Amino acid sequence: MNGLMIDCCRTLEKHDYYHRLIDFMADWKMTHLQLHVTDNHGCAIAIPGFTHLAMPHAFTAADIAALCSHAADRGITIIPELETFGHSQYLTDHPDYSHLYAGVDKGPGEQKGGGMNPLDPRSLALMRRLIDGVIDLFPSPHIHIGCDEVKMAHFLEEEGVREEDAWADYVNALADHVRQAGRTPIIWADQLKKKPETAARLRKDIAVMEWDYEADATDAAIARLREHGFVEVMASPSIIFCRYRIFPTEIALSNTRRMVRHAFRHELTGVMNTAWCPHRYLTGALYYAIAYSAYLVEHRGTVAMSAFRQAFARSTFATDCNRALERFLSLWPRLNIRDQLARALCGEAPTTAELEAQLRAINTLGREALHHAARFKPRANHDIWHAMALSARVAWICAESHCAADDPVRREAFERELDTIIVAVEEEWDRTRQPDDPHKYTPHFKEPCSAYLIPLLYTLRQRSRSTPMHDPETTHTRETT
Repeated sequence: MNGLMIDCCRTLEKHDYYHRLIDFMADWKMTHLQLHVTDNHGCAIAIPGFTHLAMPHAFTAADIAALCSHAADRGITIIPELETFGHSQYLTDHPDYSHLYAGVDKGPGEQKGGGMNPLDPRSLALMRRLIDGVIDLFPSPHIHIGCDEVKMAHFLEEEGVREEDAWADYVNALADHVRQAGRTPIIWADQLKKKPETAARLRKDIAVMEWDYEADATDAAIARLREHGFVEVMASPSIIFCRYRIFPTEIALSNTRRMVRHAFRHELTGVMNTAWCPHRYLTGALYYAIAYSAYLVEHRGTVAMSAFRQAFARSTFATDCNRALERFLSLWPRLNIRDQLARALCGEAPTTAELEAQLRAINTLGREALHHAARFKPRANHDIWHAMALSARVAWICAESHCAADDPVRREAFERELDTIIVAVEEEWDRTRQPDDPHKYTPHFKEPCSAYLIPLLYTLRQRSRSTPMHDPETTHTRETT
């Protein structure tokens, strides 16, 4: 398995994007596309019998049939992922199913950490119907049933039930239903790491995806899954998730490299890379990391970056990787606007000396990256290059919002450039996504603006225009700090 998971229910791309993505994946010899079709934020497909749950612009049955046929023609299998335990507010926020929620109620508008009540037989009955509906839509031999980040230990304790028992009984019952339909169930592995007793009780014909998104990801959890007797295990790195913004960073590339190597070292079923939270990134800026993941799997985790960059340039841009592109690609992943930085820029967290040093480094590297970007001209896929270069501008302007704060001339130039970048990002969103998607400007839950790309940029503009200059007589300079 050489695959990619796309989180299409938090923000749904225009449907033709997924067809193009499949073509791109096929060019890089990928074999599986996993569609994360449900989460707290909504349901991206019209499931038979549950079309009332579908979000605007959701895939219809005809859309899915066309997409699966397109993928099959190119040697790619589409695996649907239906959240059946945690991440299930697409159900429990609906008045017809709200009685099935278990966990801490954080109030209206909040994203909850609980999930479907595993002790209520109606939860299992509902999920069986939903699974049947998804199976009717997708011919894949695998069905991913989620089961990650289920936080209801306190609820189960109050009910007098051990967490590992309730968890294993519920998931085993779901897996049994999938198996009876002739499919293989897949789950995420985090609960099995958290509670080894759960892993011991879980049936071993469930396929498991071990996700670890750290740059220094180890293979310890993979080894333990093997020891527990799970036969079908996949390694799941991430090219982008909630800790990063705008585009894949060097941390994501390092994480992917390590997880691919772990997969081959332990002779796993394969690799399923992941791309989470589209409202945080530019769509076209992912292709580089998608290609890198595919190339790593093809080469068993050992790749010279210069060789990959040359292959990427020729395959994607129909040109050699000249000195300007080589230098841009070496700098670009280092422009890491991570979660902590984004929150500090939006005033949601303090700016420490460490964060300030990171912002200054990003600002300097960003200027150099943009200098080299201006010297490269692709011969094909101009829109992908535009998104990559634009993402570098966004990262640089985020750092510049801080670095220019105390210089009137620089700050004025920053505000003009920020206005230009905001327009460009909005146009890029409208080109690849639905212009009326509410996530374009508004967080879905009571989440901070720093967690959404365009609201982040608008917050930077608002803060710059409303924040007075620092008085050097009464305030330490940033250099001194």
